[in-house]
Amino acid sequence: MSPIRSIGMVGSDIPSPTPAVRRRRPAAGAGATGQGTPHNEHPAGKLPPMRITWKDGSTSGPMGTPIARPLSQGPAESRIQAAEAARHLTRIDEILRERWNRAGWDDKGGAMTVIVNQRAMGGNAYFASLTDGTGEMGIGVRDARIGFQQSPAYSPSILFHELVHGIVGTELQGLPAKVQPYLNQREHNAINESIADVLSTGLLNTNWRNGQEIRDGSPLRDLTNPSVPKWNGSVRRDTGLEEHTLAGVVSRAAVVAAESAGTLPVVDAWYAGIDSHYRTELLSVEKPGAGRALGAWVRATMRGAEQVGGKGSDLVDAMRDGWEAVGLGRYASKAQLDATAPPAGAGTKPKRRPKS
Repeated sequence: MSPIRSIGMVGSDIPSPTPAVRRRRPAAGAGATGQGTPHNEHPAGKLPPMRITWKDGSTSGPMGTPIARPLSQGPAESRIQAAEAARHLTRIDEILRERWNRAGWDDKGGAMTVIVNQRAMGGNAYFASLTDGTGEMGIGVRDARIGFQQSPAYSPSILFHELVHGIVGTELQGLPAKVQPYLNQREHNAINESIADVLSTGLLNTNWRNGQEIRDGSPLRDLTNPSVPKWNGSVRRDTGLEEHTLAGVVSRAAVVAAESAGTLPVVDAWYAGIDSHYRTELLSVEKPGAGRALGAWVRATMRGAEQVGGKGSDLVDAMRDGWEAVGLGRYASKAQLDATAPPAGAGTKPKRRPKS
């Protein structure tokens, strides 16, 4: 299993797997399906181990802010939820390492604090990147109002979704001031939600369903059946549509593409989009017709499809079909990609040098 190591906690709080370090596999070339798998680079092939500090959040202060404390000071339910969350996060961490050679949400081991049993937040969950370089995941409780029969700690698709938000934040950190306005718009927030939905449900093979593990099989979101299936002028002008709703439009493009190209190749292309291309595409949003965040993300996935499947591949065609199906095909056209092509080498992600 991939390593999860508790920091600053007594051993009786939650069991920790052996802190082994998984070594890098050789980068995959084209396989039987014609697709390769994107892989990050790490010095000497070593991936730093995942590190988690576990906290209880059952007591809250003003405005519902949890008073984080050691699990040993909270109720038994917090320790039960932590053990369940640890089981799923171990599997998720293993998937990231095996599929993309990624060491956690930040590709540096993924150090984070997980606060379970946050009663004041109901059935919600969140991920936040902290100023000290670590992350924080908050996990709520059983919530009948949204059909949650158990805490999100029992839902691998929800936990994976939240962890992917950390990946997105990591890959977009430090962007220049000129790009910040686009990151504060609901379109980028919808893209963020969609990336989290597509990567998590695709890699867990849940048939594009999220949260069904704790809702008696009924998904919280079904990417195959979004309430808003297509982007058009009326959707763009409707300010009442928030990011989770708009994310359905974006995610449907991946679902349509996967119908002909397969789930894993499309998910690989989307990961390559956030891992290697979205940042570069956001820097070109000022070019005429670039389409701000939505256009940048469409082009990022198209370039990701080229990276994974090769230019002119069936995967590229499938991805273009997906974007055309949801009304965003103009940003996936060859003319658009050529007009906004980054300088040679600009789309290549620099090799990481995380501390082991």
